[in-house]
Amino acid sequence: MVITNDLRRRMLEEHRNLRCAQEDLITHFETFCEQPAPEGQKELRSLLDEFALAVRRHFSFEEKDGYLTMVVERRPHHTARVESLREEHGQILEVLEQLEKDLDADLRDEAALRAFKKDFAALITLFGRHEQAEQELVMDVFWLEGGVSD
Repeated sequence: MVITNDLRRRMLEEHRNLRCAQEDLITHFETFCEQPAPEGQKELRSLLDEFALAVRRHFSFEEKDGYLTMVVERRPHHTARVESLREEHGQILEVLEQLEKDLDADLRDEAALRAFKKDFAALITLFGRHEQAEQELVMDVFWLEGGVSD
């Protein structure tokens, strides 16, 4: 597999779009937490669903379209980093699924709202660290190691 500048640009664009979606989600989360109401909860659920879809699509791009496999094939010394990123995909998806369940509950209940906030913070922390690690891998492979094209 030859990785072109187009594929590299697509990866960067996807990361940029995910950051924007994450910022929108955080903004609505903060607004909702200030004044939890059923309508705000529905809007937050819609944004979470959109974010989850974008994350799933992004992970599929990385795994099924071969970017992560290509990194290991071309730069085997990054195998441990790639495997760690793949494991994090599963962890992030689990937290997203939990948040979807949380948003099915009545968040006017204090305990349910507290659980939701905890899970949301876990998602943002885990996802942020994951994206940083991916960005560092992209920089290493494409910038510091001279790219991966034949």
